[in-house]
Amino acid sequence: MEHLRILVVDDEPDLLEMLALRLERAGFLVSRATDPFEGLALAKTIRHHAILLDVSMPGMDGWEFCRRSRAEIASPPPVLMMTAWQSSDLAHRAHAAGASGIVIKPFDEKEVVVAVGALAEAAHG
Repeated sequence: MEHLRILVVDDEPDLLEMLALRLERAGFLVSRATDPFEGLALAKTIRHHAILLDVSMPGMDGWEFCRRSRAEIASPPPVLMMTAWQSSDLAHRAHAAGASGIVIKPFDEKEVVVAVGALAEAAHG
């Protein structure tokens, strides 16, 4: 898994760092962004195999980030979105934005690492 790169985008620095460290311990190379604009710039300049993305961020929410990444990156990586929202249409909204899936906070960090890892492996082929 050391060759697989994951981008984690979350405006909560503690959660971002915890997820990034867990992914690194699992053998992934991890890029971090606490700002969605920085995250989109990283996604455009570095080839990532998956993106772990928060929905609620200032300036550009995860829905818009996901749509823009699909429009602005030639071969966009799969996206796993994270949110604390509770709604029956979250999965539909995530897929409509171009995401591969969504997890609800609070979540089991190990399960998120496994899920984003599976997306990265599938994208890597």
